[in-house]
Amino acid sequence: LNKCCDAVYAHYKPARAVIWLLKKNDTERNLQAFQGRSDRLDPALGIIEIDSESMIWRVFESQKKIHFKGLLNSFNGREGRWFQNEGIDSCICLPLQVSNQPLGVFGLFTSEKIEKGDIDALSSVAQKIALGISRKWGEMTQIKLHDELKALTVHLQAVQESEKKSIARELHDELG
Repeated sequence: LNKCCDAVYAHYKPARAVIWLLKKNDTERNLQAFQGRSDRLDPALGIIEIDSESMIWRVFESQKKIHFKGLLNSFNGREGRWFQNEGIDSCICLPLQVSNQPLGVFGLFTSEKIEKGDIDALSSVAQKIALGISRKWGEMTQIKLHDELKALTVHLQAVQESEKKSIARELHDELG
């Protein structure tokens, strides 16, 4: 994911290119961020809380793209301060989804104007990223299930060996 962000960053030279992935568990829903390179930002964001009022969360929940122009004076709070500090005037946030299953959000934040052709290209990139994420998650699930099956097989073999020894002992004691 970092390489995807780095590639977009290299092409568009934004202040930030970020992929937020949904991380679910029983008690919380948050998005994990991966970002492209920037000389002004720490590239290791890790897990961050995304406020339910943020545009990132709105894109994730609605699964509809958002394209903003003129951001410098449009937002308050943490997002607004960051836009002002970095000179961000445009952004596009695109949903990452496969088969109507939301996976996350891809965002590009820049001081440059984002043209219609760029939006189309970035939408295509977002779809490819979503397919890659889905494939990778499927591979990870398959590896996990294979490891669990392997552990169960080893346990079953151990139980069978133990039973064989127990039966052999009982037969030996009865016959001998």
